[in-house]
Amino acid sequence: MDELRHRINQSDARHEHSLSSNNNVDQQSETTENSNINENVDGQTDLIRRPIQFLTAILRNVLTFTSNFINPMTTAIQFLVHLLIGRRTTGDRRQVVNSIAFLEAFQRDFGERCPTFYRGSYKQAVNSAKEGLQFLLVYIHSRMHQDTDTFCREVLCNEQFVEFINNNQVLTWGGDVDTYEGYREACEALRPATFPFLAVISQRDNKMVVVKRIEGLLELDEVVAMLKQTFEDNEPYLVVARDERYPTITLF
Repeated sequence: MDELRHRINQSDARHEHSLSSNNNVDQQSETTENSNINENVDGQTDLIRRPIQFLTAILRNVLTFTSNFINPMTTAIQFLVHLLIGRRTTGDRRQVVNSIAFLEAFQRDFGERCPTFYRGSYKQAVNSAKEGLQFLLVYIHSRMHQDTDTFCREVLCNEQFVEFINNNQVLTWGGDVDTYEGYREACEALRPATFPFLAVISQRDNKMVVVKRIEGLLELDEVVAMLKQTFEDNEPYLVVARDERYPTITLF
């Protein structure tokens, strides 16, 4: 009886050992399968990740190169714009300062009763007259000429002359031959033969042209009569230009 019980116990022990071995084998097999699955997943992830990383690196390099190229170009363009605008602003300021200096010197020598001279360069005055469809009266001043003082006191600064110019809404510009605006701009454009010198500029066929030149020392009445006739002869051209620019609308 004891021998039979001993054999049964040995059989149970062998059975438990067999079950334990099978369980270990199953666990190892499951672990191996899980490991293989993880390796497959990691491999697939790498296949997706690597192209993305490669494209990201290329894009980063392109952006870096573009930034390095564009920034200096932008800086250079900004510098050029600033330089050009600065020069233009400086030039405009200089022309206004020169015109004010001419007016102050003229009033200091001949009094404040004088035409209202345009503050700006000769070219700016021409453009303003064209834009405003006005007559432009140009006076070129030469301090060294023997007739200048007499002409300024008896003609330009005469109350009758100033009133005549103002009543006709004439834009007046004055420049000294000793300045850049007076010599390089006005003299080269108008070519005065002698002084004192006056010129009337008006618009014809959308162009600003000299319609009258008054040169040399003349009496006040002669100058006013010449200007009056010039204005009357050329006013129709300005009327046509005004009608073309501001057409009349008829309402029925």
